[in-house]
Amino acid sequence: MHAVVAQRRIPAPVERVCDYLSEEALIARWFADATRFRPGEMFRLDFGDGDFHNGRISQWSPPFVLEVRWKFMGIGPEYEVCWSLLPRKGGTELSIVDRGAITLDEALCLRVGWSEFLFRIEKAVREGCSARFDWRREITLTAILDGRRPQVRAALSDADWYRRALAGTRATVADASSEAMTVRVANDAWGEASTRVDIQLQRLGQTEYLFLAHRGWPELPAARAAGERRRFAGLWVNAFSGLGAV
Repeated sequence: MHAVVAQRRIPAPVERVCDYLSEEALIARWFADATRFRPGEMFRLDFGDGDFHNGRISQWSPPFVLEVRWKFMGIGPEYEVCWSLLPRKGGTELSIVDRGAITLDEALCLRVGWSEFLFRIEKAVREGCSARFDWRREITLTAILDGRRPQVRAALSDADWYRRALAGTRATVADASSEAMTVRVANDAWGEASTRVDIQLQRLGQTEYLFLAHRGWPELPAARAAGERRRFAGLWVNAFSGLGAV
């Protein structure tokens, strides 16, 4: 696994920045809608576009350290994310270490993502406004196959499986190999538009993973794009559960 590190200097006292990491109403201004975000409970962070984290606080030493462990979309590997805050002249140095990225490409994406979120928390703290993004332009999921690779691959290679698992979706499976495949996904409500699903089955160390990226939502009719992206995020999580991918 890879560790991702990002830092930002925020012109506000440590206690104020800590509030934006720990109080549900303030977390919602820059990151996600938080539920039960307190030590000793399982929390949920909803981004509003279908993506979410499920997790727990593993270390809480206010106002200087906050560590959580979470799973993106409630499946796949668990990530350890630690925020640390240091008082600096005129403000706070906020650092984050995210441990758990499976591949180098994922680590690079997380590095860009956390740099963006640090910008957003600074904006929220400085201006007292919402700095949330609207919706992410692709659905990405990672699941652990837990010995079910043959069954999972057979399902994902079957166009009829998508119709059953994804609520009447029409699918065309192309470019299928032993480890990767591309699927074109369409729906009657989308008109002539379609989306693309890239799937990879890969063994890393002793663990077999399923990596999925579902792209093309901005090409859907404008009135449907965000809502369909949100709906399909939930459909994919349920579909993975039905396959026994965890």
